[in-house]
Amino acid sequence: MKKLITALLVILLLVTKVGDAVASNSLSVISSKDAFQAQSCPREIVMNAVHACFLSSEQDKCIGQMLSTCPTVDPRVTKLHAYLEKNKSPLTDYADEFVKYADKYELDWRLLPAISGVESTFGKHIPFNSYNAYGWANGGYKFTSWEDSIEHVTMTLRTKYVDRGVDTLPEISRVYCPPNPLWWTKVKFFMDKIDATPVAEVTTTSPSLAFIY
Repeated sequence: MKKLITALLVILLLVTKVGDAVASNSLSVISSKDAFQAQSCPREIVMNAVHACFLSSEQDKCIGQMLSTCPTVDPRVTKLHAYLEKNKSPLTDYADEFVKYADKYELDWRLLPAISGVESTFGKHIPFNSYNAYGWANGGYKFTSWEDSIEHVTMTLRTKYVDRGVDTLPEISRVYCPPNPLWWTKVKFFMDKIDATPVAEVTTTSPSLAFIY
């Protein structure tokens, strides 16, 4: 009985080591395309795909098919989430809403988060329970939720600013914050901190609708 227990322990140890080895190298058999997809998949699904496709002659295809059901992660959301988290912002978990509504209204995805950085240190200093991180109506406007505030301000920037020809940061600054001629430079600073990629490369809008610095 003692020998049997010892043998079982040895087998268990070997299986554990093999499992750890496969886990540590699991992404090495995934193509660069599938590796991005794997980042948004739960570990269990990735491991199942690696194990199931380990002996396949077409590993990339096999793994790609198994990971195809996982949701994709927009790299803009990842960048914005990381930046807001770094700044301990209460808006951190709303990075996807910023991007979603920016796309819906065809605005630069960094604009509103940058405005929140200028106006309230990314939502950390606002009137109580107002969800107003943007100095909207001189801080006197109350929204019902963070998402409500993100959609409302984004929509208004589109309909009341860009659609009326106010489509550069200096022009927006003269309407949004007329007492401070340098306001737009601070917004640009935070936009570049969030992501310094030129606007034309990070937005789905045409260059004519992109914000010009």
